Amino acid sequence: MESPQRKAFKEQYTQEENKVQTETDRIMSWLTPKYDEGILFIIAISTILIVLINQEARAFLLYDWSGKRPILNIFLILGLLLSLVHIFIKRKKGFFQNEFMTAFAVFISFFAAIKSGIYILAQSQGWLIIFPVWSIINGLIILMMYRAKQINISDEDKSWKHIVPGLIITCTITLFAEFYYHLYWAIALSIALNYAITINKFVEKMIKT
Repeated sequence: MESPQRKAFKEQYTQEENKVQTETDRIMSWLTPKYDEGILFIIAISTILIVLINQEARAFLLYDWSGKRPILNIFLILGLLLSLVHIFIKRKKGFFQNEFMTAFAVFISFFAAIKSGIYILAQSQGWLIIFPVWSIINGLIILMMYRAKQINISDEDKSWKHIVPGLIITCTITLFAEFYYHLYWAIALSIALNYAITINKFVEKMIKT
């Protein structure tokens, strides 16, 4: 028969283990990028904005890079367009729509991280390395989830009151990074993506409360 002391110890151990697991789940939930129509719309607008305002980004994305990967470009362009228009469509996304939009989000996360990371390592701009590193972490999580068929875009319809604040903040961040801080365009995009993927969900919660 189990002694009261041993039983109490096991109960305490189980409680502590459950507590650790709960905290771990919370951390992983916070670190795991979650996509919905609003976030994808903001990412798409941020990408278009940086192309419009930065000549180097425009030259690289539209000319230097695009001509070498035509098939991937089709996926990305369709994903970007779907991310823009699906916010206005009140119906569930089909399989191919999900695939195109997910491919767009995954590529942009990796692309911004790699380009900004290489630039920062070459320029040694100190604390700015936080942003591409965080973007790389998000990108790795997205890729692992994508390959495991665990990543999906939420079909929850977003109202404009939840999208507009995040959109304004993201565009403001991008414009300040470009015209005030004169950051390399991939760094500006990386900062905007990190806000859209990670921080914007907290802004939405504040609006809902």
